[in-house]
Amino acid sequence: MKCQKRKKQMSDHYLQAFDTYKYIKELKGGGFYESQAEVIVKSLLESREYNISKLATWEQISLMELTVNNKIDRLERALKNSEGKLDSKILQVEQNLKAEITGSQLNMLKWMIPFSSPSSA
Repeated sequence: MKCQKRKKQMSDHYLQAFDTYKYIKELKGGGFYESQAEVIVKSLLESREYNISKLATWEQISLMELTVNNKIDRLERALKNSEGKLDSKILQVEQNLKAEITGSQLNMLKWMIPFSSPSSA
């Protein structure tokens, strides 16, 4: 509701009637020739139309915001998914390293035990 009210105020502001006759009359009163005044007013009208054509509507802005938010949500989900996969891989590597270290320690003990036994003396 607030958005629609702002949108209406904005469009009312930019779409107000432009009294060309009034401005031509004022310019002529200020010393411009009628042809000069007409060119100035025509240029002013064209610049207003150009500016208005470049403005986004609240609907367009809302749609763009929704699109951007959806993309951010998808990226966050993908990032969490990747993070979960990496955590799983890191855990697997840790387990493999622990198993390998334990195996190496056992192998070293197997070789060391015969050398330290009292029967070999």
